[in-house]
Amino acid sequence: MMKKILGVLLLSLLWCNVGIAAEKEPGTDKKCLYVFERENVFERKFLPKVNKDRGVFVTYVGCNKYYDDWSWDYSFDQDIDAAHKKAYNGCLREMDEYNLTGCHLFSIDDVIVWGKDAAFVAKVEKEIKERSTTKVAKKQTKPEDAEPLNKRCIKLGTNEFNKKIKKIAKSRDAKRSAFVFYFGCENSNDWTWQWKLADDLDEAKEKAYKACVASTRVKNCHLFSIGDKIVYGDTALRTKIEEKLIKKLAKRKESGAINYVQQFLFSEYELFSKMSPTTFKKLTFNEEKNISNIVKRTVRNSDWSKKKTFRSFSFTAEFEDNYTAKIFVEYEKGNKNFDKAEKEALFFSHMLGQMPYFLREYNDKIYVHNDNSYDDGIGLWWATRDKLEFHINAPRKGLKPSGRQRCREVKLYSFCAQVMVHELAHVIQDRTGIISPSKWKKARKSDGKKYVSEYAKTNSREDFAESLTAWVVVRYKSDVISENDLKKFNEFIPNRLKLFDEINFNMHPMSN
Repeated sequence: MMKKILGVLLLSLLWCNVGIAAEKEPGTDKKCLYVFERENVFERKFLPKVNKDRGVFVTYVGCNKYYDDWSWDYSFDQDIDAAHKKAYNGCLREMDEYNLTGCHLFSIDDVIVWGKDAAFVAKVEKEIKERSTTKVAKKQTKPEDAEPLNKRCIKLGTNEFNKKIKKIAKSRDAKRSAFVFYFGCENSNDWTWQWKLADDLDEAKEKAYKACVASTRVKNCHLFSIGDKIVYGDTALRTKIEEKLIKKLAKRKESGAINYVQQFLFSEYELFSKMSPTTFKKLTFNEEKNISNIVKRTVRNSDWSKKKTFRSFSFTAEFEDNYTAKIFVEYEKGNKNFDKAEKEALFFSHMLGQMPYFLREYNDKIYVHNDNSYDDGIGLWWATRDKLEFHINAPRKGLKPSGRQRCREVKLYSFCAQVMVHELAHVIQDRTGIISPSKWKKARKSDGKKYVSEYAKTNSREDFAESLTAWVVVRYKSDVISENDLKKFNEFIPNRLKLFDEINFNMHPMSN
């Protein structure tokens, strides 16, 4: 038992206190460099991928403290800053899985910069930027410039649509909105795709197209489907679907149904990352614990009456501001994987420590489930009314209990953290000493029938959680969101924002 406790403490110290290099910071650890030289990684893995005509190739690497395990990530992009960001974030994603002590810049194109100073890196980057400005960019700038897809690419796009996109296109949200799927392809090895949905067709197309061409694997992207119908190569069908969709969206707007700032709150923004400040300090293993009568939610429309015995490892998470929380991590029946459970507890404790203190202080427990069968990226989260707790049933790779928990992915971390803000808001709403129900009702009524998101329209409780989440971002992360969205939040919910302003919340560790 003592060994397990010490192990958890050690992992928490590694998580919080090791020196994680900042983006663009070259590594200096000679032992780690030796590992990569010994394995000939640069020559075998990196150099063959360098293609200066396609963009800038950047790599980040890291080793664990024993130098017997390592990982890396790399990225191509026409913009060198974007290449850095993608490769660095990709490496960070592997930190907990490989127990890396940090992620450090290793090489830019065919130049190893590990062990070099900032001046050397700046010189390399300057030469690259000068090179890029002297030639005409080959990547297309308009959809109409795209070269037609060949038969092999059309088949690939159709397969991806049928396997992954069609199911999403038939969802309730997609059917009410403009849902588009863009596909780009040069050959069977170089292809990419993106889908987006919005309340405006042109907006959805612009977002999906830009996201698709941002990939460096292809030079062009095409509108492949609208809704659940493939329209590529069929101009008549595309025109018919677009005309019908535009009329439907216009009717929704005229009816007043689109009376919110964003359809999905902050879905386009990165509000949090693993590197955001956290107050998490220490994790201690308590015991194995079976808890009866826990709600079983494995799909979006679960029957709330279904219950289960929650077989778990129990931990206590401690934070710098004298706050503690119990973390219960479910394990499979007959498969007690303690290592996996402690990683889950560390991960969500770290995230919880990034939340403002006023959202944490009344929450006593977090239940981390392990039986999700619904994958929308963030999974199922819920708070229990009048209890100081909330539940997380995050999706796992392949929807298998043994699969990698997807909130760990860089592109999903921020949205999962945002949902944690939302659930903690539910917890404090029931504490009438903090939030006066009459004042909330008055503020909501004064703002009229306007909301921060479509989901906020569900009921007063969801409106409260979404509005408080928006207040946290508008007041403390306004530099992340667009000026237009910032203006709309202040116009749509001024009285809700004013109510939260007047409470004088303790926002630590967030700041203006």
